[in-house]
Amino acid sequence: MIQKDSPLVTIQCLTYNHEPYIRQCLEGFVMQQTDFCFEVIVHDDASTDGTANIIREYEQKYPDIIKPIYEKENQYSKHDDSLIRIINEHTRGKYIAFCEGDDYWIDSLKLQKQVDFLEEHHDYGAVYTDFEGYEQETGNRKSMNIVPKDGWRYNEMLCRKLNIWTLTTMVRREFIMNYYDIQEQDIFRGDIMLFLYITSKAKVKCIHEKTAVYRILKNSASHFTDKLQSIRFNYLGANTMLYYLKNGPKVPKSVELYALHLHGNNRIRYAYAFNKQKIILQTEYPFRSINSMRFFLFYILYAI
Repeated sequence: MIQKDSPLVTIQCLTYNHEPYIRQCLEGFVMQQTDFCFEVIVHDDASTDGTANIIREYEQKYPDIIKPIYEKENQYSKHDDSLIRIINEHTRGKYIAFCEGDDYWIDSLKLQKQVDFLEEHHDYGAVYTDFEGYEQETGNRKSMNIVPKDGWRYNEMLCRKLNIWTLTTMVRREFIMNYYDIQEQDIFRGDIMLFLYITSKAKVKCIHEKTAVYRILKNSASHFTDKLQSIRFNYLGANTMLYYLKNGPKVPKSVELYALHLHGNNRIRYAYAFNKQKIILQTEYPFRSINSMRFFLFYILYAI
């Protein structure tokens, strides 16, 4: 369709050195069948392979849909939220969908289904779907075992029991523009923070249909072969959860204890792995949720 009007939906696509995958990702966008206008902001973060050339090919073929940003300097490595700010400045849609350059969509009606729901349900902040995993190394497909959950789900999100994944999600614009504005160090300013922000303020909906494929790579923004990288990633996620536990909506005591235990474990792992014992002293931990101090000491000394 001809995209002349202001877009109702903006798709945000972050990509870096995704030459083997970006074409399949872009095909998932341009195949979308909608009765509204949409745009794709493809942010190439100074790739050093052929990713940008493939994006230029699609930009020429679909100029009303593909709106690229070509960086000369890598923004992700700055760790100063510049990546988020830049792509948000170019985002015009009432609704925002996401898909990174190594993942892809398989349902041509994905956007239409999600917009239809959000247009009719104004108390919902986001709608997500089921999806499949694809193991790049083996070529195997796997079910991600998504359990659909609707309504107010902040407690589950705080306890990491809500299976909402970025590549399947559509959110209202007001959430994506405000969620990262937290002046706090050592937190993860990505999808964890976004979904905590949304679920703290609105309902979410799961359309239990597989609309996308998540590519499982050995190393990516959230998967690591290096154990220390994985520990640090979980530490940042734990800090984000604990920030919301302290500053977000009040939760039942049982939820609070579960969250303190779960995220306290990840902080303690990080403290021992990186020799930062001070973090243990700064970590609130529900000792009554374990059987004994002996068990706790055994855990932090041997289980990490």
